[in-house]
Amino acid sequence: MIPISYLRSSSYSCHTMCPMKYLAEYMLGWTGPSNMKADKGTIVHKVMELLAFAKLRHPKRYVDKETKISLTVKSDIDKIAEKVFYFYTSQIHHHDWKEGDLRECVRWVHKCVEQNDGVFDPRKLNIIDAEPHFDIELPYEWADYDYIYMGEQLKGKLRIKGTIDLVTKIADDTYEIIDWKTGKRLDWATGKVKSQEVLQNDFQLRLYHLAVHNMYPTIDQFLMTINYINDGGAFTVHFDQHDIPDTLAMTRKKFEKIKNTKNPALLYEERPGDAWKCRRLCHLSKETFEGKGTKPLTETRHGQQANKGDYMSMCDQLKYTIERRPIELAIDNMSKEGHSVRHYRSPGSV
Repeated sequence: MIPISYLRSSSYSCHTMCPMKYLAEYMLGWTGPSNMKADKGTIVHKVMELLAFAKLRHPKRYVDKETKISLTVKSDIDKIAEKVFYFYTSQIHHHDWKEGDLRECVRWVHKCVEQNDGVFDPRKLNIIDAEPHFDIELPYEWADYDYIYMGEQLKGKLRIKGTIDLVTKIADDTYEIIDWKTGKRLDWATGKVKSQEVLQNDFQLRLYHLAVHNMYPTIDQFLMTINYINDGGAFTVHFDQHDIPDTLAMTRKKFEKIKNTKNPALLYEERPGDAWKCRRLCHLSKETFEGKGTKPLTETRHGQQANKGDYMSMCDQLKYTIERRPIELAIDNMSKEGHSVRHYRSPGSV
């Protein structure tokens, strides 16, 4: 049994991509270094967050506790973006940051506030909240769990967690949730482009709807807008209370599948044609528990024990161990020091 105690959109997507990756990252705590594109996205999100809070505080000045940046709705967004860029890059040292990266971040910020004639510019919106975090217990019998984790009993009900970019008011009975994306409009787990139809069943949007349905119980209608600033622009789907049962069914199915797993599959086992994602996208295929690195992966090496004198990749070593030992033993003895399955790190935190 895998001791899952919460779901968030990224953990759901991670498990859909590769159950072993989910085990390693969310249960054992072995997350890899962030990539530069994702960190640029974090910078852009922070700028949009600052603009939203500046609008909420208007006409007073807003001072951000994390970055110490002070601004109003009339502040120069180029200067704000530059300050945010240097705040993050001063703390993220595994990239070779250049001035061109700053220019790109500034350009993306302008896309956020100028697309569709500025309809998504936080400074022009009726904002209810910015970056609200949710942590909601699901009060259903199927959400119960009871595990022995690290020698102690872990008992409770499944929780949903996450952080929403922006909540705005459209009408007295209608709120719009806005989420900015700087990457491709693609579901990396399935390879499908996120069309309007696909987004209607996108777990992130459904999870956010379930959350805001609980956070704002007097609101009947929710518009969920996801703005792919570099790949197609804004897409909006509508949800109301009639969508909740389907969202809960998706949540329950994933929860039960994860917690009842005894031997997590590897991506290249379930979808051999996607093995390239292991080599290019996943740090677990490139690193070892000993921190020694592995030889470049090939199609034939997957699933084989390492050659004499070489090291097994983290995912292969986990697979090798779980096939021979109970998964609980692997979780107790192969977790990163200090990690807990209750741990949640907000996106964008440094």
